[in-house]
Amino acid sequence: MNDIIKQPKPKRRFTIERDILDAIEALQKKAGEHEKRAKEFDGLKKNAAEHAAKADAEGTLGGEFWRDQMQEFKLKAEKSRLSAGNIRDKRLKALQDKLAEFQTEPMMFLGCDNSIQA
Repeated sequence: MNDIIKQPKPKRRFTIERDILDAIEALQKKAGEHEKRAKEFDGLKKNAAEHAAKADAEGTLGGEFWRDQMQEFKLKAEKSRLSAGNIRDKRLKALQDKLAEFQTEPMMFLGCDNSIQA
């Protein structure tokens, strides 16, 4: 295990505004996919609740299974919403700050490097 040393990921540098905008669009799409997945889990949770109620009404043993499934779907939906929130609150905000930094005129005494470190 000690033979493998994890190398830090090199910092990405944006050289044109379009790169930042593309990264923002990709993250927005990813956050949307997480939200869509959370809604799907909510639908599955509702379906499991209906099955649990039906099993309880019929007096069969499947009710406990469906209640467990409801909890699983609830946790997965929460996890997916948390991922979407983290993308929006942290990563997208950071990229939007980088975009604002990129759009700000550089100070000439800093040199001619117009790239922005991500």
